Amino acid sequence: MGAQITRDLNGEKLVMIGVLKGAAPFLADLSRAIQIDATFDFVATSSYGKGQRSSGAVKLIKDLDHSIEGKNVLVVEDILDTGLTLSYLRKLFVQQHPSRCALPRCSTSLLGALKKSTPTMWAFPFPTCL
Repeated sequence: MGAQITRDLNGEKLVMIGVLKGAAPFLADLSRAIQIDATFDFVATSSYGKGQRSSGAVKLIKDLDHSIEGKNVLVVEDILDTGLTLSYLRKLFVQQHPSRCALPRCSTSLLGALKKSTPTMWAFPFPTCL
């Protein structure tokens, strides 16, 4: 995946946005595999509240620290479950007018995957939990 991103950007700079907290290990590993100049920023969201099931509403807990306008953006999330968070973040980031926005996922859950959004690439294209 890192080699694909390196080829796709062809030397252009990249902003890697990690969706906290679960994406941090995937973001770190992926960043080591990308051979271009990259900076990092983070967002935090919640759609589960205190339960184990999505409430259906995504809440932004931490926004980006820097503008992504005109930049190549890679939004890194660990597990795609219902797709609500990805859909919410896509709408939020489009308003900032990035040059490009890619959405890799580490893995997906069978519980509700791909209902709302489809990632642009997979690290592990198979369900990891039931």
